[in-house]
Amino acid sequence: MSYLRRLLGLDAANLDARTGQSLESLESRAMLAADIAVSTTNVSNFFDKRSSADRVQLTVALTNVGDEAFRGRGNVEFYLSTDGTFDSGDALFATLKVPSLSAGQRKTLNLNVLEPKDVNPPNGRTALPAGNYAVIARVTGLDDNAANDVATASGAVAVNYEFGTGEGGVRVPLTIPLPDGTSITLRISGSGSGNVRNEDGRTIVTLLAGGSRSEFFITTNAKGTSTIQGLEIDDVFKRIVADKINVDGNIIINGGVGNLSVAGLSNGSLFYTATNFGFFLFQSTIFKLGNVRDAIVSTDVPINSFDVKSWIDTNGGGDLLSAPSAVSLSSGGDFQPSVSISSQSVRERLSLVNVNVKGRVSGSWRLAFGARKLQFGDVTPDYKATVGGAVDSLYVSGTYEGLFAATQINKVFVGRDMRGGTILAGAQLGSDVLLGGTGTGADTYRASTINDVQIRGSMINSLIAAGIRSTDTVFLNADDTFATGTSRIGKIQVYKDVDNSHFASPSLPARVRIKFQNNVMTSGNAAFVSTLPIMI
Repeated sequence: MSYLRRLLGLDAANLDARTGQSLESLESRAMLAADIAVSTTNVSNFFDKRSSADRVQLTVALTNVGDEAFRGRGNVEFYLSTDGTFDSGDALFATLKVPSLSAGQRKTLNLNVLEPKDVNPPNGRTALPAGNYAVIARVTGLDDNAANDVATASGAVAVNYEFGTGEGGVRVPLTIPLPDGTSITLRISGSGSGNVRNEDGRTIVTLLAGGSRSEFFITTNAKGTSTIQGLEIDDVFKRIVADKINVDGNIIINGGVGNLSVAGLSNGSLFYTATNFGFFLFQSTIFKLGNVRDAIVSTDVPINSFDVKSWIDTNGGGDLLSAPSAVSLSSGGDFQPSVSISSQSVRERLSLVNVNVKGRVSGSWRLAFGARKLQFGDVTPDYKATVGGAVDSLYVSGTYEGLFAATQINKVFVGRDMRGGTILAGAQLGSDVLLGGTGTGADTYRASTINDVQIRGSMINSLIAAGIRSTDTVFLNADDTFATGTSRIGKIQVYKDVDNSHFASPSLPARVRIKFQNNVMTSGNAAFVSTLPIMI
């Protein structure tokens, strides 16, 4: 063993075992190894009509300049770089596997991929701003010779987040990933253009140009919905369809829209201030807003149809729907915002024509003019309304517990109990939509009528009155009178009990139906008040 070590030059003294003379040491030998060198061609960045997307294409050459075969175990990584020099800030966008290479062998690989669109990417990746980028090819996991592992292609990739009508009238869509792992595709039918930007980690979609026949669509690859943080419309669009897109932020319409549909609106606002051109084209708008939560919707343009699945207010009463007029308002579930309608529709001469809320309604409602049919599931104690015109029908399929005042009411229907509720015909509650008040919040009263009242349950701690006038917030006490003029309540039906409740008007029916008795006399019955003042 010692002889072998000396022979290999591993011992300090290398002597011939037979003669004892010194032997010449062997030179050190380099290990045989593969060494992969990379080079690239010019990068091509083009719009592919077949895939309707921008693509990145180039050829990379791999040469084994080592003295041993390479059997393939690494990758070629492709990066976008702002300066053409590889560093940790460059964005990886594609990889190819390195093939087997004999010593001295050269092979080429072709890269042809979609241009990356990481405006607000998932998985914590850094966003890729719009701009021009060099492409860097880098081999990894192959050898220890880093000097020939990196090559920069000539040419550049122009990353942008634009969509719409491109050169030659080509319609260019845009697909981008979102932080939740889903991706959305944006496209315009007809003329128009738009872009997407990252604003402090928020995805904002802007429509820059459109047309009276243009339509904008946002679709998602998600089974359910995807979420963006803003939608801005700066021109005219006939229709905007994003019915699987939640907007967790603001929708701002500065142009004109005939029809807007989204999956949801939360933690923000919808503001619609139409340009003169937009208003001329679309003098009313159809809104479908899905599930709304903690939002304000304010439009200068009349509403033709306003539809939500539900509108929930979790921030203490700050939610609001404001418009000049509305033909139709519907909610498949609860509807909790305040409502302010300042004018009347040209066609109907009403502030609100038809309302259908299948769930519970709350909030403060101010209607400058009348309404045809207000249909609610339940009316909560938080609901207060003042209507500056006649209401044809107040229809509540469930329980009524709110405060409602209108200049005149044709029919009142409550499907279950009326509990602690007040309904006043001939009253206006002022700007605060509360009993009492001064200045603009002061209440006013006039003579009025309610033609038909039907309560299918009990009437408990409640009041229905026509033409009553009070100077405080308590009715049927010493300060109350009936307004001058003709006031009356017509037909009255209460299917169950009348408990600590009253009907008040100078003219009441002689007989009413109470608890399945059709001929209950109102004269001398404390529940029916036709003379004031009284003390209760």
